[in-house]
Amino acid sequence: MFWLDVLIVKGDVVVLPFSFTDLTASKKRPALVVAPTQTYNDVILCMITSKAAVG
Repeated sequence: MFWLDVLIVKGDVVVLPFSFTDLTASKKRPALVVAPTQTYNDVILCMITSKAAVG
């Protein structure tokens, strides 16, 4: 995956490709930045969806 050198902070909304469960393709979807980690250049994201959870 390709990342740009940008400052990502908690609360940002980013758009990135999410793979389908069978890994045949991916689709660009929004995600909320929950916790950026500067130590390992990782970020914890929460996928944003308009579908209500079942159950």
